[in-house]
Order: sequence, then structure tokens, then C-alpha cells
Amino acid sequence: GKTPAERMTEVIKMLPDMENIRLADKEAVDMIQEQYHALNDSQKAKVTNASALELAQAAIQDLLDARAVLEAQTAKAEAMLSGTYSESAVEKLRAALEVAETNQASVSEMKDAAAELKKVCDDVENQGTDAPVFEDVKEGDWYYEAVRLVSGNGIMTGMGDAAFQPFENLTRAQAVVILYRMNVKT
Repeated sequence: GKTPAERMTEVIKMLPDMENIRLADKEAVDMIQEQYHALNDSQKAKVTNASALELAQAAIQDLLDARAVLEAQTAKAEAMLSGTYSESAVEKLRAALEVAETNQASVSEMKDAAAELKKVCDDVENQGTDAPVFEDVKEGDWYYEAVRLVSGNGIMTGMGDAAFQPFENLTRAQAVVILYRMNVKT
């Protein structure tokens, strides 16, 4: 029969290469690591590919770190996009969620998804930053962010004299203008 070191060397050879390792491989890597640590020092010294096991453990940690960043960015995006935002932003969120929920994603896929979500969040945060100030719309009003968003994007411009008149009825003509501007913006 084979020595414990030879058996361990063969088991480590079965691990996927570092570019193909995924979180789905974590349980196997942990089990192999446990078996490796059960060997005595002289047996460990005879395992010719122990560095591959260390690299696999580092790759799993990189995946866990990337997943944590992606999950944090996803939570931020979900909170920000809980209102009504553009279809593309919602689609990017859904795509990122799919990446976050799979154990088959690579580190680069998770990092790319997190970066895309960060861009969506930054875009949403920056929407309406050039919004005009209306004397009848104050920070803390339940409609403040919506007014800031539509005015900052030129969809609604207010009623003149620094007034938005949030409680006035909307005329058909105003509705047509708003719909036109929304269509032009998308």
C-alpha cells in the first residue's frame, strides 16, 4: 500500500487549479486540510505538493472576502434601489444577486459584480445633485428624495419662484410634459 504522505499527495492533486476553485470546493479543501494536519511532521515533509493545498486555502479565503464585499454592496444597492429606479439599475442588481448567491463564481466575477453595483449606487447617489432648491420642499419631507431626483434630472422643474408646490394637482399638460421628459431621458 501507499504511505499516508503518498495518499495525501494524490488527494491534493485532485483539487481544481487555482483559477477554477470556487466556494463549492470549500468543504473538500477544509477536509483535505484536516487530514493533512492529522499527519505527523515527518509525513507532512514527504507530501510533495503541500503548497498547492496552501494555495487552495488562500483562494477559498479570497473567494470568501470577495463574497463579503459583494454581499455588502448588494445590501447597499438593495436599500438604495428599494424605490423605483431605472430598469438597467434593477437588472444590474439582479445579475449581481445571482453571482452573490452562487458558490460557482470566481473571485473576479464577484469583484466585477461588486464594482458594477458600486457604480449603480454611485450613479443613484449622484442623481439629482444639481437639483434646484425649492422653498416648499425641505429635507425630511417624505417626498424630498423623489422631488430631488425628478428635478435634478430635469423631469420636473417646479412652478417658478423657487416653489415646487408638491400638494397641487397635476394638470394633463404637466403630465404630458413629464412623460415626454421621462421618455427622452431613458
